[in-house]
Amino acid sequence: MAEQLGVKGYIITTKITRDPYKLMSRRGYKWFGIIPVEIKGHEVFLWTSGVIAQWFSKDEIVKIVLKDEPKKVGDTWILGPNDYDLYRVYRGEEIPVWPVWRKTYVLERKDPLNIRKVYEYKVVAREAMSEEDYLLIWILYHGCFGKL
Repeated sequence: MAEQLGVKGYIITTKITRDPYKLMSRRGYKWFGIIPVEIKGHEVFLWTSGVIAQWFSKDEIVKIVLKDEPKKVGDTWILGPNDYDLYRVYRGEEIPVWPVWRKTYVLERKDPLNIRKVYEYKVVAREAMSEEDYLLIWILYHGCFGKL
């Protein structure tokens, strides 16, 4: 029977075992991040964005909520980006870090004559997390405000 480090819904408070910044690698134009943590005496790699991983240091305390159990690939335990929620523990407070913040807004377009809804659309706002996100923010900012 395969060893199991946790199941869906399992909550772990643990520490980061190595400096994530040193484990980052480039994938195309994006940075791929790994946050190594200890779970039941094993090092488990949390796959994430490099933008997130770069802000953590060795021995930092984090809380992990498993959405799926860690998988063993060769000799390495991993949790994919959709397999966990991550919180940074800072001064006793749990700050949500992964997945990045996002909120969906539903906007209605109404007929100005009879105030009935004609249609609606959804806008998803989320925290930037990739080089592409930051590049688009820079382009929009400088395109809209560069001539002020």
